[in-house]
Amino acid sequence: MTRSLSIAQLKAHLSEVVGEVQHTRTQIVIEKHGKPVAMLVPLAGSRPAGLLGLVGAFEDAPEFGEALRAIVKGRRKEGRRKVPSLK
Repeated sequence: MTRSLSIAQLKAHLSEVVGEVQHTRTQIVIEKHGKPVAMLVPLAGSRPAGLLGLVGAFEDAPEFGEALRAIVKGRRKEGRRKVPSLK
């Protein structure tokens, strides 16, 4: 997805715009006097931190599900905490 912003809008909301590019993978065309002059794009291969960083992560690590099941199984055996079932 691509949208446009003036330099003044970008300056006023830089942090929010960078967050949008990072989290939604949006491309932002930067305009000066109504004419495109630059583009802000997400870095290839970069992912946001936290829960949003998990979006698409399973494509890169198909063994993750097996590892998670092993962790849950181990914690259940320990009996120290209640672990919800994975379905």
